[in-house]
Amino acid sequence: MAIALPMQFLCGTLFPLKGMPPLLQHIAHALPLTYFVDALRGAMLTRRGPVAYAKDWVILAACLAVAFLVAVKTFRWE
Repeated sequence: MAIALPMQFLCGTLFPLKGMPPLLQHIAHALPLTYFVDALRGAMLTRRGPVAYAKDWVILAACLAVAFLVAVKTFRWE
């Protein structure tokens, strides 16, 4: 929860990113949850197809790949 709760406040789930100071906007764009929220909100509120949010999905897939590689390299059974 120490990571999830601040990420929810910073990534635009509760209020729009445009109302935040520029420094917090830059931090928010470094979080993968921001792109998930944008893609999900766009899919639910606008009737545009998934191609319109391809950038968000590519960034999410890249974050997933990096997290997977870090997990494979650092996980040990001992």
